[in-house]
Amino acid sequence: MLYNNGTIGKNTKIFNATVKNGKNAKRKEPNMKPTAKITANPTGKSTQPNRRAAAKKKKTIIISCVAAVLAISLIITLVVVVIKKANSPALSVTTQYKIDEVTVGDVSTTISGSGSLTPVTSKTLTAVDLLEALPAIDAKIAEVTAVNEGVLTLTVYGLTEDNEDYEFTDVKKIDLTKYEATSTTEEKTVAADDVFYTVVDGALDEIESSEVVVGDMLVIYDGGIVVYHAESEAQAGASGNASGSTSGAAGSMPSLELEDVTVPEIVGGTVQTINVQVGDTVDAGDVLAVIVFETEDSDDEAETRNILAPYNAVILEWYLHDGDEITDETSVGMFLGTDDGYTMTVSVDENNISLIERGQEVEISIDVSSEEMPTGAVTDISYNGSTSGSTTAYKITVTFDYVVGTYPGMSVSAEIVIEDSGEGLLVPVSAIQTSGDTKYVYLAPSGASLGDVYEDGEIDVTKLTKVTVTEGMSDGSYTMVEGDLDEGDLIVVITRTSTQTGSESSDGSGRVEFRVIRTDTPVNSGNSGGGLFNDKGELVGIVNAKIMSSDLENIGYAIPIGVVRGVADNIIDYCYGQECESVMRGLLGITVTTSALSTSYDSESGMFVKNEEITVYEVSAGGLGEEILKANDMIKSITVGEKTVVITRQYHLIDAMLDVRVGDTVSLVIVRDGTEMTVSTTITEESLAAY
Repeated sequence: MLYNNGTIGKNTKIFNATVKNGKNAKRKEPNMKPTAKITANPTGKSTQPNRRAAAKKKKTIIISCVAAVLAISLIITLVVVVIKKANSPALSVTTQYKIDEVTVGDVSTTISGSGSLTPVTSKTLTAVDLLEALPAIDAKIAEVTAVNEGVLTLTVYGLTEDNEDYEFTDVKKIDLTKYEATSTTEEKTVAADDVFYTVVDGALDEIESSEVVVGDMLVIYDGGIVVYHAESEAQAGASGNASGSTSGAAGSMPSLELEDVTVPEIVGGTVQTINVQVGDTVDAGDVLAVIVFETEDSDDEAETRNILAPYNAVILEWYLHDGDEITDETSVGMFLGTDDGYTMTVSVDENNISLIERGQEVEISIDVSSEEMPTGAVTDISYNGSTSGSTTAYKITVTFDYVVGTYPGMSVSAEIVIEDSGEGLLVPVSAIQTSGDTKYVYLAPSGASLGDVYEDGEIDVTKLTKVTVTEGMSDGSYTMVEGDLDEGDLIVVITRTSTQTGSESSDGSGRVEFRVIRTDTPVNSGNSGGGLFNDKGELVGIVNAKIMSSDLENIGYAIPIGVVRGVADNIIDYCYGQECESVMRGLLGITVTTSALSTSYDSESGMFVKNEEITVYEVSAGGLGEEILKANDMIKSITVGEKTVVITRQYHLIDAMLDVRVGDTVSLVIVRDGTEMTVSTTITEESLAAY
């Protein structure tokens, strides 16, 4: 909504709240009486010349109503001063014709989001979790069914089908429920060198062979025979029975009440060797450390056991050091499972959540990694939305493989293609013309070449060939079309530049071109200087012009609020208590070009966003950028003070330089020859020029 006819008092309040900053917070309201012209970028080109070039350009520019780019409280005053004796400003449209071509490609609509890496598997594990398993004990398990003059009659037990892989490693701890009696019966004659043990409090106590009775379970292994006494009626009735009697039929498990036996704890365990460090990638079973420890059974010799990697992992944290004393509860480290990968969450607008499905492919981007990025997938969708203002968003979970050199918490971006046109003919959006319900493009005139530019009046469009087309998908820059066209056909792209003109005085005139927001909100006389607001009540621009035509309605323009703030702060800093001829902007002395234009859907704002790669085309000799920038450097971001701006459009760089002051350090993140780096320079008096 556009709020018009606001008073200066009202607008001043808004302005003061907007432009206050640390540098000028204690200043009194300045007595703004500028008497000179405010200079903007007159050409719209993405060029930052050195100071000498800027000064020369200033001589050819006379601006009559650039006061429209100033903050709200200044607009009316500046318009009176600058265009006094002026005729009412009018908006003219300059037409330019550029020769482009029909290309082949596809158009896609995407949802993009960002988040942080969350590992699927990340655990802190203790020594008892990671200790190498003891070797399995090769033994025979049997039940004593008869005792007769030193001969034991045994029913042999074997593993059940459900436990065929079970192997016990400690004769003091055996799970008899995993075994069942077989039909095999054998006799064992007790030899003089047979040693019999029983389990008492987790340790082995030697007993006499005569203490073996019917119903006992035996574990017969190389080190001796361990006897588990059964407390059963059969055992009690057979106690001391020389002739022997059986207890339980073959195939049944005897009723046993065994002593409580626990796993021996590590007592006085000492870290002997460490083979890894934080950040190492390990495979399951790798030996991470060697531990020497004694068991609770003081008769046993000290054992050496290995600490093994639990799974394929990256070691995020490691807590052990050589010589550390540990127990089974000692934490060893934190392990990120590389087989399970990462997850991230993405917010999806209510208008698009219905387009998301589980299993949908997701393109992943992690800036800090040079590795090839995996393709992720949507693995979960939450339909429990969260509402902010008038918009509801839903969370989706994206899962993807581990990427070498990445760690939990790192920033990650995701892009989901929700609609793809498939391959077809593409033309720039500006090439498509409309007449009623018919869409068409102009073929280039004879003799034209790709990239040629014709000024208004150099082409008679009435003599150009029209080709009717049917529009398909569009990403805001290119549109898929069908029609009598072929790849490589040269077509005409028509661009129109809005220019506000007026007289500076009775004998002078001038004009200025500037970047604006176009709106179909009605703009009436007297609206200039009023705010343009979005549907959230946020101030997005200052109204400055409209097209006056009997053929057109509701085409108005506003200066973007980012430019307004920059210019207003600039005037406060440079014009306080003195007369000014222009706003000052820092110049890097470079010319940039744009490439790789793409459009993506921003789920946070609910808008489609254009993205460009900004590349240095030329560095001017003597300019501020000469020492830090080279041709073909791609500029990713600029930092002035504590404010960082990510450069995804060419004007971001120009706007950011409005905020610099003499002595400020400007840092640029660039990509040079495939390597990302940060370069810095200091703003000098010589690097400032009129804007």
